[in-house]
Amino acid sequence: MFDNALVVSDCHIRHDAEESSAGLIKLLESRKTSLLILLGDTFDFYFDYKGYIPRGFYSVIEKIKDFSKKSRVMVFRGNHDMWFNEHFKEITGAEISMQTSLIKICGKHYLFSHGDEFCFKSPSRKFFDKLLESKKAAFMFSLLPPEAGYFIGKRISEATEKGKFRDKRQEMAKNSKRNELFKSADFVILGHSHNSGTSEDGKIIFLADFQNKKEYAYIDCAGVRIEHF
Repeated sequence: MFDNALVVSDCHIRHDAEESSAGLIKLLESRKTSLLILLGDTFDFYFDYKGYIPRGFYSVIEKIKDFSKKSRVMVFRGNHDMWFNEHFKEITGAEISMQTSLIKICGKHYLFSHGDEFCFKSPSRKFFDKLLESKKAAFMFSLLPPEAGYFIGKRISEATEKGKFRDKRQEMAKNSKRNELFKSADFVILGHSHNSGTSEDGKIIFLADFQNKKEYAYIDCAGVRIEHF
């Protein structure tokens, strides 16, 4: 069990723009917590090329590494950074969470998920996602020179931006209730929608993006506080 937690979602840090990581770095320098949760889409695109770190990621990866020396760090996979692997874990000391996780914080059970899995997807989008998540796709991508891989990854990221501004909170709330861990949770915290809010019963909390809105959540024994940096 943890005494407190800092939760940040949708930073969308770019491999070719180091300044896009500045906000998250400053936040981590200003806060102390027993658990840091990066709730998906921390990076606008990420692929685990062993021995290669894009210039735009170097500073923030070093900061995550430093943070993990004193606190537990959990990095959730998002729809933009689904290709985390052992290399990221080795260089940062962070724990990688692929789907939903139920975590006890100050006596309450919190269900965390990036949220993309709870959104409606067309058959073509489902096929595209399944293709990207396949081991064959990851293997083929690993054969590319890192610079070429990230160039293509940027184009993939741009392609998945279609429908970004559609309000997804209602469907996410409905579909999250079907998750097998939902009933065990006191609260559910979701990213992905880039919009903040809560469900009518207050159980589901939507966390807006840190990329533009600089929103994050702080959890302790007083509950969940939505704050802005």
